[in-house]
Amino acid sequence: GYVERKRIEEDRRVVLVNLTSKGEAVYKVHQVFHEEMICSILSNFSDEEERVLSKSLEKLNIFFEEKYKSFQ
Repeated sequence: GYVERKRIEEDRRVVLVNLTSKGEAVYKVHQVFHEEMICSILSNFSDEEERVLSKSLEKLNIFFEEKYKSFQ
């Protein structure tokens, strides 16, 4: 009951998936959980730890962007 599936008439192989109102409510609760988790973790980091984390995430993002390009 969290998602709805719908096929399009032009190409029955294509399936569109949308959140139901119940799915949207769960998504919002999960989003708040993640925001609280990140804030809680970062509140215990020093400025240097935040800088290192940020730089590491940037490098990880670059890695994934380069990998994604190879699939196109």
